[in-house]
Amino acid sequence: MTVDALYNRPGPNRLIPSDVYKTTDVTQAVKIRIAKDGLGAEEPISIPGILKRTVNNYPDHPALRTKNAKREYTTVTYRQYEQKVHQVAKAFMKLGLEPHNAVGVLAFNCAEWFYSAMGAIHAGGVIAGIYTTNSPEACMHVLQDSHAQIVVVDDAKQMEKIHAIKDKLPNLKAAIQIQEPYAPFMKKEDGYYRWSEIEAMNVSDQDDALKKRLENIAINQCCCLVYTVSIPYHRPSIALPNL
Repeated sequence: MTVDALYNRPGPNRLIPSDVYKTTDVTQAVKIRIAKDGLGAEEPISIPGILKRTVNNYPDHPALRTKNAKREYTTVTYRQYEQKVHQVAKAFMKLGLEPHNAVGVLAFNCAEWFYSAMGAIHAGGVIAGIYTTNSPEACMHVLQDSHAQIVVVDDAKQMEKIHAIKDKLPNLKAAIQIQEPYAPFMKKEDGYYRWSEIEAMNVSDQDDALKKRLENIAINQCCCLVYTVSIPYHRPSIALPNL
C-alpha cells in the first residue's frame, strides 16, 4: 500500500493532509516524514491500529500482569486488554468525553492507567498524565490547559486535590477514583465515580458511537500531552501524534 492511500480511507489508520510539521493545536494534523527506505519507510499506523493488529496476531498472549494486595498476579491477555479498553472508552464517552478533549490521570503506575490512556485515545480524546506530587494548583493547570473533561485518580489523597479545585474547572465532567477507601464526598450526582462503576457501566448504547470515533481518528493528530517539569503551575506541554 502506498502512503497516498492512507489519505482516502476511514480511521484509525488514516492520514489527514497537512503542510505543517508542528502545531500547538491538538485538533490540527501534522505532516509525517516518510523515508525512502529503512524503518522510516514503514507504513505508519495509529495506536488503536497497533492494538488491533496485536490482538489479531496474539489474542491469548499476556498483555499485562498486575499484583493484588495479597501479592498474587493476575494476567490480562491482549484480547481482554482490548475489551477493557473499549469498555473504558465507551464509559468515558457516556460521561461526556468529546473528541480532542483530554482525560487526565493522577495516579501511580497501574493497569487502570493504561486502560484510561488507551480508552481516551480510542474515544478520539487525548491523554494527559499528571505528577502525583503535584499540588492542587499544579493539577488545575494541567487539567485546564489540556481541556480535560475527565480525570482519573488512584486514591482518596489524590481525589482530595481534585475536590479542592473542581469548582474552578467547568470543563471537568467526571472524576474517577481507582482504589479503596473512597473519598467520603464522592457522589455520582456530583460527578464522582468509582472505577468499579466504570467497569460495570452499561455502555452498549455507545457501540456505534465508538466505531464513528475510531473512523475519525487520524495517525497524524495529537493523542497525548506530556507536561514537563518547569516553572510551577506553568508547565509546558509536548503533544505526541497518534503513532
